[in-house]
Amino acid sequence: MRNRSWLALTALGVAAITSLRPAAAGSPSPPANTPPDAEMLLDLDLLKDADLATERDLLRQMPLLERLRLLESLRLLESPVPTVPASGAAEPR
Repeated sequence: MRNRSWLALTALGVAAITSLRPAAAGSPSPPANTPPDAEMLLDLDLLKDADLATERDLLRQMPLLERLRLLESLRLLESPVPTVPASGAAEPR
């Protein structure tokens, strides 16, 4: 029993360490003297002026499947496009 708990604790530690590694290796922050880009300013303005009551009413009227479809489309827009084709894909002849 004690051996299993030690193994579980070790596995949890390894998982925690490996999950921190990609975050530390992320893109470097821009230099402090660069001006903010227009898209970031637009996002900040949208966040500042968001009417939460209207959005909440809109989400109540939306069916569940439509909400899930909207979230999926937003996820696809935010995910980076892979540069390397999948290894299982057939090569054109």
